[in-house]
Amino acid sequence: MGRNRIKAKLGNMRKPQEFIVYPRSNKDNIIVQSDKAIGCFDATTGEGFLNTKGCYFPHLSQFMGAIPYTFPTDFVAKCIANEYETGDLIGIHPETGRVYMGTVTEI
Repeated sequence: MGRNRIKAKLGNMRKPQEFIVYPRSNKDNIIVQSDKAIGCFDATTGEGFLNTKGCYFPHLSQFMGAIPYTFPTDFVAKCIANEYETGDLIGIHPETGRVYMGTVTEI
């Protein structure tokens, strides 16, 4: 598991996945993304939306399959502690090289 990645099994996932936590433009909302899922939730209540059938930002809408979901408190705490900063190296792709965290604006 890479630095700043959180391994978790959420919702109806069959296996745990590694999530990255995006930098927050709005300190109340947290956006997490894995290779197969994406979620957005309130940092204080853990309530938000989760889509396990799509992993891109449009999949955060209910029209694209996101469902209301309350994220576990231990997952929320790990997300707050492991949030990436803009400019952090998040991976290396074999074709494009180094991948850095960009800036995310609130959806």
